[in-house]
This record gives sequence, C-alpha cells and structure tokens, in this order.
Amino acid sequence: TIMFFDLNGLKEVNDTQGHQAGDELIRTATEIIAEGREYDNAARWGGDEFAKILPETSEDDGMLYWERINKIFREKGISIVAGIIQVDPSSDDTVRESWRLCDLAEREAKKRSHELGGENIVLKARDLPNSLILAA
Repeated sequence: TIMFFDLNGLKEVNDTQGHQAGDELIRTATEIIAEGREYDNAARWGGDEFAKILPETSEDDGMLYWERINKIFREKGISIVAGIIQVDPSSDDTVRESWRLCDLAEREAKKRSHELGGENIVLKARDLPNSLILAA
C-alpha cells in the first residue's frame, strides 16, 4: 500500500509565524508519518508532501494506520490529507499508474479538505470517479 500526505496550511504558518515554525511543523509531521514498522518506508516528497510505502499491507490495514496517525495529527492541531492505494502485483496496472492514482487521490483529498475548512481527509484511489481519473 502506498500513501501520499499533504500538510494543510504550511505556507500560512511560514507567513504568519515564520519559517522556524514551518520547519517545526514539517519535523513534527515527519516524526508522525515515519512511525511504524522497521520495514515501512517514509520520505518527504517535497515541500509539504510526504510518501509512505507500507509493504505487505492491505488497503484496510493502511486505513487503520491512517486512523492511528490522524488521531495524533488532530491532537496536535495539524491539518493533513492523504491519498491511499493498494498496489496489486497481479494487476496490469504499473507501479507508475498506481503512483499517479495515489497522487490524484491525495490532490482530490486536499481539494475536499479546503472545501470543508481544513478537515483531515483520506481518499482511496479506487473511490475516485472515472471522469477525474480520465481527465488527469
């Protein structure tokens, strides 16, 4: 399972509280996302985006991981969104296509989060409408 995360409000933190506060927000998010099993892989993807690869993990178990870390983010007052996809090795989809769909799910979660005032949201790639997938 692959997850992409995007922090909400990093630019506003940098603009209103300074870059030190923004850097601290990134460090805190990194620590939370990096938490997990020794064979999970997490990385800062750039700016306010992160990626996490959860080997040998179903999408349902990936959602349990989201629920656990989302609770921590909410307790710390951090707004974050995520996209999630389970890569199926028996599928004709390439890893690149799974990556694209996960990124698309994360971007759609970000859009929905903004519409809801910064709510933390996760969106499964398989729940994306076909019209959105084909348009991207």
